[in-house]
Amino acid sequence: MFVYLWIILVSAVVAAEKCKFRFIFDTVNVKHWAPELVEELHYSMIQVNNRSYISGNFILKRNISKMDVSSCMDFWNSHNKKVRLFNLHTDTCSFLTMVHKNPIMSTFLKSLKKHTTADFQCPFKAKLNYTLSNWYLDEQDFPSYVPEGSFQTITEYFIEKKRIFRILTIGKVVY
Repeated sequence: MFVYLWIILVSAVVAAEKCKFRFIFDTVNVKHWAPELVEELHYSMIQVNNRSYISGNFILKRNISKMDVSSCMDFWNSHNKKVRLFNLHTDTCSFLTMVHKNPIMSTFLKSLKKHTTADFQCPFKAKLNYTLSNWYLDEQDFPSYVPEGSFQTITEYFIEKKRIFRILTIGKVVY
């Protein structure tokens, strides 16, 4: 009986322990090379209470039913050792339907969906304002320990092998 009580107590303490790390974005840069496709594109980042918030929106001039994505994320630990966390090349529509198979991407997409006004699904609609409001990486969505270090993601979108969008993020995990 004492063993069960001890297990319950330890489990409650571990579950109640808050994450002591934060994700901080230092740089967010969004570019597009398709004025014939993009009607509007805005983004901003603010730092408040040791947290980074990203907001933005885009409006397309025409529907998009086929778009490819290339995305990679690199992480440098405190000893400056580089690790590639993922390197993805796929059709965007397939990615959006199969994202649940990659835990990192699944967590990221769930987080994005909490802060968007429109569903990211194919086809992407013309004249629809896809808006992201005060998005941040919620540490509670991650394991209780994430190594300290810095990260960089580069995500590019292509239509018929022509680069349309590029999103660069640079940040760090701090304790």
